Amino acid sequence: MRIVQYGFVCLFLGFLVVAHVQAAPSQKVPPKKKNADAKVNLEMVLIPAGTFMMGSPPDEKYRSSEETLHQVTITRPFYMSKYEITQEQWYKVMGNYPNVMEKRGGRYPVENLNWWQALAFTNALSRREGKKECYRLIDCTESPYSPLICQNVKFAGLSCSGYRLPTEAEWEYAARAGTTTPYSTGEWISTEQANFDGDCQSSRKHGVPLHTMEVGSYPPNPWGLYDMHGNVYEMVWDSWSRYPESAVKDPVGPEKHESLMIRGGCYWHSWSACRSAARGSEKFLERYGNIGFRVVRTAKKSKKPSTKK
Repeated sequence: MRIVQYGFVCLFLGFLVVAHVQAAPSQKVPPKKKNADAKVNLEMVLIPAGTFMMGSPPDEKYRSSEETLHQVTITRPFYMSKYEITQEQWYKVMGNYPNVMEKRGGRYPVENLNWWQALAFTNALSRREGKKECYRLIDCTESPYSPLICQNVKFAGLSCSGYRLPTEAEWEYAARAGTTTPYSTGEWISTEQANFDGDCQSSRKHGVPLHTMEVGSYPPNPWGLYDMHGNVYEMVWDSWSRYPESAVKDPVGPEKHESLMIRGGCYWHSWSACRSAARGSEKFLERYGNIGFRVVRTAKKSKKPSTKK
């Protein structure tokens, strides 16, 4: 396991929890009624197009050498889910609970699913709303005791009208919400502002146990997005790659996927992993109890006002 910027104590704790999560099979729960009729209640926030500096400056505390500062332009506005996808939303779309956390259902973030399962969810959500699927999953297998695994995926591109995972650049752009500081909250973040381990030990400050919290339990960032710092790591579309040093537009990462990029930190890691620029990577075939996701959908570009009289 490789997660950027956290201590050896956190690493040891992470291995223990991940080992427990990976040992448990996906638990299927037969729906009581057809989920196609269940309302998903997905709230989306419009994120405007714009340009920002991705990565971190050399003097940022806890930064990694992988966070090369470079200019990125997001040319397409997009909608991003206000909250991390919840267990309730997953169940209504997919008809099962992939997570093994003690607290099930409701507004807790869904976790213990791999990257392929997240892609399948976005496709199912697109079909549900009559939108184009953004991913074509190729040569897939799945069983009650083995999660969905595919041999390849074809991405329809950022112009796709359906739901998809955010690119790494879109994720950081939205997490920063116009800020240039390590966190959208400024130079520092507290355990009253996000769900992370303030001590990076077996329990948080004030005696609060380490576990996920219901989405929306902490204040939103300046653009109205919740839990961009902490709670669960969030998957993005891109596989790991080194950042360029020159300016780029709408980067989508390498064509071949060899690792899972995760962003935002989580409930059992420290503040350094919650920084807007912090990057982490994992095996995209595996499932983890501290990794979830949120979805995005490309918005139509606003038309320029006509100059004709």
